[in-house]
Amino acid sequence: MEITWYGHSCFRLTERGMATVVTDPFDAETVGYEPLKLKADIVTSSHPATMRRDITA
Repeated sequence: MEITWYGHSCFRLTERGMATVVTDPFDAETVGYEPLKLKADIVTSSHPATMRRDITA
């Protein structure tokens, strides 16, 4: 399994031949990071804070 941290509380978890999961994608304008350009089969949000639920990333 590969786990990649993208800053703030955003991680991507990948495993060959399995689903890709992105946790807590952030709103780049709100947190001041570069915009995310990720693809995932599953996206999770740990809580409803605006800066941690940018599922369009």
